[in-house]
Amino acid sequence: MKRLGSYDSFREGFNVFKENIEEITQIPFYSNNFPSKKILSFTIKILESDILNEDEILKNKNQNYSFENIINNIISYIEKINNVKENWNRIFFWLQINLFIYYWSDTIYFFSTEKSNEINLKLQNIWFKIKETISDWSTNFNLEFILGISFLLKENKKKYLDYFRKLKNKFINTTHNALIEDIIDFISLDQHPFNIKNFSNNNLEINLGLVILILKFGNNLEIKSSIIFLKSLIDHFWEEIIYAKQKLIKGTYIRDWLSLKYLELLLLKKLETIYKIEVSELDYFSLSPREFERIIYWIFKAKPTWKHVQWRGAAGREKGKDLLAKKQSNNRFWIIQAKREKNFSRANLINEYQKVKQELKVYNSEGYILCIAKNASDDLRKAGEYLEEKSKYKIEIWDREDLNYIVKKYPILLKEFFNYEPN
Repeated sequence: MKRLGSYDSFREGFNVFKENIEEITQIPFYSNNFPSKKILSFTIKILESDILNEDEILKNKNQNYSFENIINNIISYIEKINNVKENWNRIFFWLQINLFIYYWSDTIYFFSTEKSNEINLKLQNIWFKIKETISDWSTNFNLEFILGISFLLKENKKKYLDYFRKLKNKFINTTHNALIEDIIDFISLDQHPFNIKNFSNNNLEINLGLVILILKFGNNLEIKSSIIFLKSLIDHFWEEIIYAKQKLIKGTYIRDWLSLKYLELLLLKKLETIYKIEVSELDYFSLSPREFERIIYWIFKAKPTWKHVQWRGAAGREKGKDLLAKKQSNNRFWIIQAKREKNFSRANLINEYQKVKQELKVYNSEGYILCIAKNASDDLRKAGEYLEEKSKYKIEIWDREDLNYIVKKYPILLKEFFNYEPN
């Protein structure tokens, strides 16, 4: 059975861990000093999670190994370290946690918008507390630089510029002033070149911070150069992990290796999105009726305007509903049908609508959406308008053009259902 969460779709890139993960989990290291062990554990659980199997999604989500359970564990972990001040001034601690969350954020959001928002809110609260407390610390440029980079990963250009301008004022008479000015120029000016060759003149945490800035604001060439730079560091730290004799030192190297690896995967992911996705007309008739229902399910799961998406499958077919979902804006139900028929006419629409009328009433629904694999004719759309006028429910028709517009935004869906590989 094809898995929605297979290595070649949602978790693309993580096949690189297969070569090292068994070996690295056998190496003892101290999780109380660094989050590496916990984060590695979360990574393994996500990779092995049965909830990513299309049939498991429809079963009990309270299983020990469900994706929902893993997300709850991540939230619980963040809560436990929320008020541990001694961890705040560890340069790599929050960098590693935020890189982990940032890499998995799309996948977490895809399965649970609410949990994703909860994680982001908790991290924002921690960042606020750090900024309030940092004036009482004996801090240095490296620490404040990395803390800022770590917690700004999801933020926009303005937030970055505001942070670095404040940092510039604080360290204006230091040797770091020139670097901060270069960073501000780099973020402000889209075409400003960033000299990656100078990375080696700085220490590891500064280098990683600069790579993250390139991840956020860099061009194609800068990202490619950063990947080459990271690969050399990743190989170096893997060698150190293998040959280090002291457990604590091994733990330090594992922490660095994990941070570098997550960052490399993020850069590779960004590099793919730089190339414009040009997809020939998607052929939904190449999908089986069940697969067509499944892609409609994932379209609604992917769109942030919908929540509580349920795929009813055979259980809902008798009463006409394939999917049930709620609008985020008003918490109202919509009934959704997926029809892959090549000839779907006005009469077909009226017939299908009659099937779902009772269900619309049962769920106090706001409306009904028909998703079809072909382009909708004017006659079909007029039929929808006619039915809407005669009833109290909204009626929408999503045809092939509408579906294409959505699916092309999600490479994971292109790969999963159409075997499309970005150029």
